[in-house]
Amino acid sequence: MTKIEKNYFIAVKYLINQNFKLKEHQTFGLVTKKNNKFFVLKSKIKKLTILIKFLFKSPIILKIKFLKKIIPKFYL
Repeated sequence: MTKIEKNYFIAVKYLINQNFKLKEHQTFGLVTKKNNKFFVLKSKIKKLTILIKFLFKSPIILKIKFLKKIIPKFYL
């Protein structure tokens, strides 16, 4: 695993731990739970890119295909 790939993996793990979920059509949402039901608040993928840049303080280009490869079981 390259350094960048490792960073992606750590970022995705972090997002999952923070209740972020990725969607196939390149949006991510904050998942909230009300009355035992899950609701997804969608947002543009750009915000996810910004969050990853913030996490690693380096210009990382987000590659959705790579993220899909490493976390297929987290699709909504």
